[in-house]
Amino acid sequence: MAPLRTYSRYLLRVLSGLVAVLLLIALISQTGMFRNWLRQVLIEQANANLNGRLSIEALEGNLLTSISVHGLTLSTMENDTIVHLPELSLRIQPGLLLRNTVSIELLALKRPVVFLRQRADSSWNISAVIKETGQETQDIPAPSNWTLNIANTELIDGSLVLKRLDSSGPVPDTIRNINAMLSLRYSQAGSDIELRNLSILTANPDFTIDRLGFHLTYQDSLIRIDDLLMQAGNSRLKGSVLANPDKALLDLDLKASPLDLEDVRTFFPQLRASGRYSVALTARHEQDSLHLALTLADQKQHLGLQGFAADLSSTSVRYGAAMNFSNVSPVKWLPEWP
Repeated sequence: MAPLRTYSRYLLRVLSGLVAVLLLIALISQTGMFRNWLRQVLIEQANANLNGRLSIEALEGNLLTSISVHGLTLSTMENDTIVHLPELSLRIQPGLLLRNTVSIELLALKRPVVFLRQRADSSWNISAVIKETGQETQDIPAPSNWTLNIANTELIDGSLVLKRLDSSGPVPDTIRNINAMLSLRYSQAGSDIELRNLSILTANPDFTIDRLGFHLTYQDSLIRIDDLLMQAGNSRLKGSVLANPDKALLDLDLKASPLDLEDVRTFFPQLRASGRYSVALTARHEQDSLHLALTLADQKQHLGLQGFAADLSSTSVRYGAAMNFSNVSPVKWLPEWP
């Protein structure tokens, strides 16, 4: 019994010392001096690995379960701002680290602005910030038993500004009012992303996505997108996607009801047709063959297209197509029809 009592007293002393150290760390971490020291360390470590400058105005929170970063700015060496983030907030569950899980209850990005500028050599300003090591990168195996779980990610009133050499084309100059809510879970077994809502406004061309959502899973090289929903302007799109790159498998099912061609014309002004249609597109690629089916219809018109191609990897591709239609008005599709 004596050795047992000795071990018990020894274990109690060790645990008491550990608790005391943790309490001391917790107390020190609450001081402004410690937060300022940690801010300087973060800035120095980041700038040592960047061809640019990172600045942080302040750190707040208890640094154990909540952290707030204020005034984060990333710029090039020429003071060309790339990212400005007024506030980033984290709420975490540190106790789950003992279970090999990084659990974030909330990740909030408030009013972030990203400036991407194309230089005279067609490169982008963000590419200059990444420091080249001069060595070939090697794949670093990820920890096999760790899980990342972000229950709620909120992006509030974000903006993306693009300064291109050629501003023509369907790519917008500015995307603003970016608001998003999503959750993410990642482990070696697979990934799970649920985008509950995304809304944006674009300028030049002007376009609005009122809602975008989907549920994406990745496991054993199989990518699955379910519950795809997009509402933009007067158009509404639903669908699903199944893909396996290792097996060259693609299964696509999209339905738009309605699809307003005025919304499409925003990005393709050369389109002359107009009206609202119900559109369905299915496509399947498997075992070196592709099958497609497309239907367009409104209250009076109906147009259906079906096609296939087989032996795609050979020099003798087999293919076929069929079309059916009723009450199709060429004038509606081609206003310049004589």
